[in-house]
Order: sequence, then C-alpha cells, then structure tokens
Amino acid sequence: MPTNRHELLIWFDQQKPDIQQLFDAREFKKAIEPMKEAAQSFKVLLYALNQTDDLTTDMDHLLIKPINIKERFDYVESNLKQYHAYLQLITLYEEVEKLYAKEAIKKAMKNQS
Repeated sequence: MPTNRHELLIWFDQQKPDIQQLFDAREFKKAIEPMKEAAQSFKVLLYALNQTDDLTTDMDHLLIKPINIKERFDYVESNLKQYHAYLQLITLYEEVEKLYAKEAIKKAMKNQS
C-alpha cells in the first residue's frame, strides 16, 4: 500500500509556519495572498482525490469530501485575512488527508480480493 503523501499536503505543511507567522504578527493583509494560494491548492487536492481536474464542478457534487465542504470552503475564501479561516483551512487539509488514506486502504483491500 502506498504511504506517500500527496505533494500538496507536503507543500501546505511547508507553508503553514509562514502563514502562522503572518497571523501572529497581525499582518492580516499580507496573509491574504498565501491564504489564497493555500485555498486554491486545497481545492486542487480535493478534486484530485475525486479524480477530476474540472474545478468548476460544485464541491457538493463530489463523491469524496469533508462534511459541509461548500460552506466551510466558502468561509475560508471569503475571510482570507481572518485567523479562524486559517484554522478552518488547516482542518480541511487534515480531513482530506484522512480521506486520501481511507481511499488508499479501500483500494488496497479491493486489490487483495
């Protein structure tokens, strides 16, 4: 079973300290651009999990997704300079990483049968 993490998960782990530092320094306007990049990367990650690169598909129509994804992601995109949006984005990345692991396990079990 593959144990490799998706490259966008690794990328976000590398970005988190920089984004955190901006919020800690209360440089909210400077946090907007890295937050925008992180949100877009999350979207690509989520759609890749669903094996599509059509980012125009409504998130609610994806088969594999975190609960209340549309509302939560809309909140992040609408509040890029707010710390709570950053915390929500971290949680979304964590949930999608778990969904990737779950899908990998399902695939491995299917291949064993």
